Formats: sequence, structure tokens, C-alpha cells
Amino acid sequence: RAVLCSQALPGDEVRVKVDRVSRGLIQGRVHELLFSGGKRYRHPCPHEFHCTGCPLLSASPEFEQRFKLHRIETALASWPERPAVPELEIPTELFGYRRLAKQVFQAGPRGATLGSFVAGTHQVTSNRGCPILAPDLAEAIARIEYTLRRARVRVAGDPAASGLRYLTLRGNLAGQQLLLRLTSIGQPSAALPALVNNLLSDVPGLTGIVLASTGAEEGNVFAGKVVHTIGTSTVTEHLGAYTYRFGSESFFQVNPLAAARLFALAGELAGTGERCLEAYAGVGAMTLPLAARYSEVLALESDPAAVTALRRNAEANGLGNLHVLAGKVEETLAAALESQRPDLVLADPPRKGLGIGTVEQLGRSKVPRVILLSCDPTALGRDGAGLLSQGFKATRLVALDQFPRTAHVETVTLFER
Repeated sequence: RAVLCSQALPGDEVRVKVDRVSRGLIQGRVHELLFSGGKRYRHPCPHEFHCTGCPLLSASPEFEQRFKLHRIETALASWPERPAVPELEIPTELFGYRRLAKQVFQAGPRGATLGSFVAGTHQVTSNRGCPILAPDLAEAIARIEYTLRRARVRVAGDPAASGLRYLTLRGNLAGQQLLLRLTSIGQPSAALPALVNNLLSDVPGLTGIVLASTGAEEGNVFAGKVVHTIGTSTVTEHLGAYTYRFGSESFFQVNPLAAARLFALAGELAGTGERCLEAYAGVGAMTLPLAARYSEVLALESDPAAVTALRRNAEANGLGNLHVLAGKVEETLAAALESQRPDLVLADPPRKGLGIGTVEQLGRSKVPRVILLSCDPTALGRDGAGLLSQGFKATRLVALDQFPRTAHVETVTLFER
């Protein structure tokens, strides 16, 4: 069987703690470093061999860059023609860049404690003092954890038990606003609203608390229905010339500083024109800048909360030429392509990529240019191969490291025909 071991580097000899076993794969993390195969990068994280969030934590920045570029080059190996992959852009610091915390509650000897899931399991491990997290968020989480532990709040002890289970904390780039979401399995305790209300005065920058409820363990920190809100229910983010407001359940880049560079690159490749169609528009992170470049922009988005936020953001930024079509991309794209006949399609799909159906719809259309944002090189390789088979050529590719110390790498690729 193959063994995947988080935090092990080439040449290391390690003793592995096994977390998950499947038919052809053993997944685990370093339990003990027996021999180091090379120079390990010094870092401030106290949880290197417990938390699996940063598998490249001890790698040198040079090794990390080579590793991520190799992932891209390997994924594109099947393309008959491909653009040169330039050096990896790193538009952010190595640590302290993450403006979204996702935590899991567990019951400890002294009450509620917070941590994160070990990859592929429901084991929770501490990540207190995580250096990837922005310092103001890390400090806020410590205060929240202390307050809830002192109050002896009920915590979901296993998938069948009721109580607090998930915490998300979102902060804007300016460090002026924090939005907290607490999700319970089952209905939140009747005493919880009064208890957490004190956090608004105790935690600097905290302007809103959202209490949500879900029926069972889902492994998704954004799961559940909102049942109570204290203070504001949205975060306001300013990037470039635009202002975005979105709720605790909506997706927005966790590294806004690096995201601003990503959006700028996409805008440069998009150029200007008459009609643009954006698929997977979200709350409008790239839609608003596109509406300043094109006479007419049609945005496709399926998530109801994101659709509401997108329409509100377009109105607040005075963009009357931006129209939103609610629905799944695979169900709305064909008709939208036929009716709008865009000069450009920009797509920012989830990690799994576009999928063969969407690629084929783009191929059957007359659209001359497609910009594809990918957060997984494997998905880029698959989607790009499909677009090439539909008559497109990949004319430019840019790679960005938005999440240093992790294995993730973002790409922006322009396809033309």
C-alpha cells in the first residue's frame, strides 16, 4: 500500500501515526522524526506533527516553490501544447495571512476546547497558536474559548450528541471587523445568546455573532440554519475600488491580500469588451471588476446567500450593467451562452473543477476566450485537456501561492480560439 504522511519531507525517516486505512492507501502524520533528510525550515508552529493543515510547514520556501510548480507541470503533462509555467508568484507573507478560522469544539477535562479535524478523520487536534492565522483572529479565538469554557457550555461529544460543534471567525483585511459563527448539533442552548452577547464587548473588533443549528454531524463548518443573530450578520471587505458585504456562510478568499493580486491578474487577462459571462460568481469578488471592464456582465451562481450578496454588492457599487442568473452552472450555462453570446467566459469553479459537461458546453458555444481559475492542478489538467480537445489553445498561465506552507496552489489560465 502507498503511505501518505503529512509533514514528512524527501529523505526523512519517520515513525508514522496512522489516521486512516483504505484498500490501497494508508494515511497518517509524523509521530516521530527519526532522521532528517535535509535542512528543515525553522517555524513558530507548536503543532507540526499533530495538525495536518500545513504539510509543507518545515520545507524551505525554495522547496515549496519547486514542489508546487512540479504539481502543475505534472498535471499538464498530457496537454499536447501548453504555455510555459513561469516562476510561482508569492503575493503574501509565509505566516499570519489567513483571515478565516474554522474550528471544531470538543469536550475536554476542563470544558470546551477548540481544534481542527485531522485530515480524513473526525479526530480533533489542538491548533492553538496557529501561525498561519492572522494574529487578531488567533487572539480572539483564545478569548472566545476561555469564555465558553468558563461558562461550561455543552459541547457535542460525539456525532450523536447535541451541543456546540463548529466555530468560524472571519476578519476583514483592515483588521477592523470580526464576524463569529457558532453552530450547534441540535438546537442551541437557550442560555447561549445571553452568554455570547458578552463577547461583543470582550473581543476587540467583534461586531456580530451568528448562531446556527444543524441536525447531525456533517463535517462542514458552514452547515446549518441560522437561528439567531446578535449584532451584524455580515462582514464588509474593501479590495481595490470595490466594497463587498457577505454573510458568515458565504465563500470569500481567506487571504484577501493575495486574492487582490489574483483578481488583478484575471482582470489583466480579461481586458475589455462588450459582453462577459462569469460562472461560479460567488458574492462578486471578480464580478464587480469585470463590470467595470465590460459593457454587460452576466453572473451565474447557485448558492442563494451568495446570489443575494452579489446583487446587493452590485447595487452598492453602482454597477447597473451587472445581471445575476441564479442556478447551477451546469443547468444554466448553455442557455446563457446562447442568449448572451459573450466575448469572454471567466470561470472560478470549486476544487473539483468544471467537469466534462461544462467543458463540452463551452466547446459547443462560439465563445472565443475562456479564463479558468483553478485551485487544484489536477482539476486544471483535466479541464484544460477538455478545452484543448474542443479547439481552444492555452496561451498564458500564471501560478500564485496564495496559501504558503500548505500544498495548495492557484492558477489562472487563458484559453483562446
